[in-house]
Amino acid sequence: MDIKKYFIQQEDDDSSTDILRLPEGSLPSPDDAALPCSTTLGTDTPKGLKDDKNSNFVKACENETIVPEGKIPKMSDSTNKDRTDVSKKKKNKKPQQIRNSQLTDFFPVRRSCRKPLPKVLKEKHKEIEDAILSGKEEGFEVKEFPDKGRGVVTCKALKRGDFVLEYYGELIGYEEALRRESVYATKENTGCYMYYFKSLDKRYCIDATKESGRLGRLINHSKKGNLKTQSIYLKENPHLAFFACRDIEPGEELCYDYGDRSKQSLKSHPWLAL
Repeated sequence: MDIKKYFIQQEDDDSSTDILRLPEGSLPSPDDAALPCSTTLGTDTPKGLKDDKNSNFVKACENETIVPEGKIPKMSDSTNKDRTDVSKKKKNKKPQQIRNSQLTDFFPVRRSCRKPLPKVLKEKHKEIEDAILSGKEEGFEVKEFPDKGRGVVTCKALKRGDFVLEYYGELIGYEEALRRESVYATKENTGCYMYYFKSLDKRYCIDATKESGRLGRLINHSKKGNLKTQSIYLKENPHLAFFACRDIEPGEELCYDYGDRSKQSLKSHPWLAL
């Protein structure tokens, strides 16, 4: 055998061996690849794929060959054939067809009657704004309850999400509210009508201590209330509005969770635990 040819053959064999040998831990993770995560309609943006061993990307990485820079391995005929077959299958695979009539088969909707979502929200906000600024509180009555005193009962059916009443009072800052609260604490016959809340990273309080004839201030507490509060800005000032968190039948008492669980408050007002 020609010695020169023998050494050339050995070098070629060693070169191919170096190319196919993978150092342990050289397989890059999806985070190292810096690929963008895909999103799915109607769901939250998925987290990184680092721990998902069953993801298609990780499987693809496991099947890839990592090649040192400047060296390209020779691909066998079987590998080329496999890739050709896969590409043919992808081309021949028919995309899934979605029938346009799937939704309308069960929920027929006339397109001419549809309204864009921004328009619907704008109309809804206008209705709430008019109700708050008008101060009308029709369809409700004040009723005396044992161990609770006055409360508010609805005389009409309410649907989940309906605007109900406003917690009406004087809008003041947090520091002024603390000062007034210390003054009210010295008066025996003065009830607690201070509603603290936070809106746009600023603390507010609505002081409804003064009798006004408005019904929102008389709504009692319940940990399983049928109302929830939400701040709404009108004319650059926040207003506290009550909304129905479930369907409410006529004759039901309106309640919401005051949210105060402090030991001092529970000692002074045991009904907060109910």
